[in-house]
Amino acid sequence: MSQFKLSAKSIPILILVIVLQACAPIQAVKATDTPVPAQEPSAMPMPSATPLPAATETPQASPTPDPLSLCPQPSQDASLYYSEENGFCFLYPTYFNLNPDSERPDEAIWLLGPLQTPGSQESLRVYLVVANNGPSEELGSAGYASRWQELYQGSVSQSGEQATIGGKPAVVLSDLPAFSPEQSAFIVANGFKYRITLSPQEADVPELAEHIRLVWETVTNSIVFFPPNDQRKYVSASEVCPTNTSETRMFARLIEGYCLLYPMGFEPAVDFPGQFTGGPVLFNDPDFGDVRVSLTVGTFGSLPGQTPLEVIQPRLEFIDQSSVQEITIGGQPAVTFIDPRGPWASRQALIMYGSFAYTILAQPWEPDSHPEGLPYLENIWNTATASIRFFDKWR
Repeated sequence: MSQFKLSAKSIPILILVIVLQACAPIQAVKATDTPVPAQEPSAMPMPSATPLPAATETPQASPTPDPLSLCPQPSQDASLYYSEENGFCFLYPTYFNLNPDSERPDEAIWLLGPLQTPGSQESLRVYLVVANNGPSEELGSAGYASRWQELYQGSVSQSGEQATIGGKPAVVLSDLPAFSPEQSAFIVANGFKYRITLSPQEADVPELAEHIRLVWETVTNSIVFFPPNDQRKYVSASEVCPTNTSETRMFARLIEGYCLLYPMGFEPAVDFPGQFTGGPVLFNDPDFGDVRVSLTVGTFGSLPGQTPLEVIQPRLEFIDQSSVQEITIGGQPAVTFIDPRGPWASRQALIMYGSFAYTILAQPWEPDSHPEGLPYLENIWNTATASIRFFDKWR
């Protein structure tokens, strides 16, 4: 990832290097060029009697400006962060620490500031996150803010404050749900979605207000957007998700990055996205009430560099090891197994999409005590695992 920070101390050194390079002899030979041997002089050809056409000038394309030249200058109190891949640069208070995002280090950067009560595990820390959230999909900044609220909050609860950040229209939303309420700016620039997130909010923690205000104003007043030099391959839901059939319905979970088909006769849970229940009541449990066949898709977090089998290795003592199978689900490496633990057994899968793990759990897997549920369980298991597809999470 092309990103770095500059301080004011480095500017004189850069100027000296540029001056020395300007005095050096210019060579046009590339390192890969093959030298051309000298040729013997030959007689000069006689000029042609036919008049030559007048020379014409070939129009020259305007040089593309170096994105770094568009960025603000660092100072003693403000360092420069620059990311060519993500298409932005900005100044930030020097005493804030840079940290790549743990789940997607190439797309988001964290600025970590002072703690509310140094040395305490319960105290709040000032942080600001700048993230490239992928192609805009023809949304503007206002549409981005509204769509985010629909997907993450279930409704559009506020229109937000209109602003201009980096020369682009922006929408700033406050009191967004988090451990400590967040403030976010939603910006669309050069066809990409960007989000700048701050926590805690200035009015919420007066003792940190100075630092909160400084980092927000420094970043939002200095940020510059330019077309990203982005070589990443983005996969959208519309590219990979299946369509309804006469016997199935499609379900997509955009913020978790997967979609699948589920059989008619099953219904998605209203209060538990990714869970589907169907078939007859198999039994009544004192703690869970009426029990029917269900299948649940979940997430297991970012686990870079691990295979599905390596992920479940520490948990092998809890599962039926003879049931473990390495397969492919949704075009991705996966492992399936039976977990015999109560209150009833389940059939499970763990799938890796890139560095992120997904799980599928179907229950109750009780072919001996409840054989009447097995056809329903196999139906939804086979339908879901055959149709599930993964794409870039909508952020």
